[in-house]
Amino acid sequence: MKIFIHIRLILVLLFTLNLQSTILNQQFSNLYAQDPQLFKNTWYLQKIVLENGSEHIPVPNEDVPYISLMFYDEIPYFFETAVCNYFAGEVIYQSNNNFLITHSESSLLLCEPQANFYFEGIQFVFFSEGGDHLEDPFPYNITTNGSEKTLVITNIRGDEAIYGDQILSIGAFMDIPFSVYPNPVKNTLTVVQNQNTSLSDVTVYVFDISGKLVPTEIKDVINSNISLNVSHLKSGIYFLNFTNKDGHKQIVRFIQQ
Repeated sequence: MKIFIHIRLILVLLFTLNLQSTILNQQFSNLYAQDPQLFKNTWYLQKIVLENGSEHIPVPNEDVPYISLMFYDEIPYFFETAVCNYFAGEVIYQSNNNFLITHSESSLLLCEPQANFYFEGIQFVFFSEGGDHLEDPFPYNITTNGSEKTLVITNIRGDEAIYGDQILSIGAFMDIPFSVYPNPVKNTLTVVQNQNTSLSDVTVYVFDISGKLVPTEIKDVINSNISLNVSHLKSGIYFLNFTNKDGHKQIVRFIQQ
């Protein structure tokens, strides 16, 4: 009987050690199967593209100059991001560059102005909709173009969150000196070039307060000024995004009557 008990104890001990070894090996193998660039960089959100094709681009401001995302390679593995509120989740890393979110939590502070509140909802829903994340993999891909890296994460619905490893500060938005009139506007918005900047080197986009790209027609270009037809826009707040060939931006707000 004693011999039987000893053998049983030895078998239980061996099983326990083997199980612990298997768990550790899975943890390390899952981590090492990931692209190491995921952990080495702080990622800054550029835009979220929903599965229906609509693009939502964060509008930098004094309250939220950027939206960052970080992944940590220490047990327990987790990621964190923030707009006004903090959002974090524990993750399980899998092979082929994807992860599962097993648990998430966020703070519940008031988020203002409205543009930040709206985009915070889009950002958090991207990671958290459905509540039970265990069966929802998030594949990701990291590409490099020169010195800049891009991270694209896809959720179970086919939405994409696109991040870069470069941050544009609020000050960088003032590198392209433009103003607009009339503001508020009803039909035609005129963009005035205040300094010697060639409009041929600048792209102009219009976004609504949710960060969604809005199609806009250029009516005319006169003396380096451009006229935009905004008569089709609904009443509300919009943002003109000017980007030059160097990637520097300026954002100008206007109100559609």
